[in-house]
Amino acid sequence: MSQDAHAIAFRKDDTDFVRFANHVLESLRRNGRWAEPHREWLDGHPDKGPPPALYGSNLTWPPGP
Repeated sequence: MSQDAHAIAFRKDDTDFVRFANHVLESLRRNGRWAEPHREWLDGHPDKGPPPALYGSNLTWPPGP
């Protein structure tokens, strides 16, 4: 991997993947580990913390049967 910025994209209608991504982000917000990669990759960025979730959190990953 290079030091360049990277991103991931997925279809909005891929609900399983959207739920998984939201779950990971919410977990990082809740346990405070969001700050670790922020300090490493975004040191000096003017934000004061993780961005607000745009959608409701998903605390039930993986989805049930």
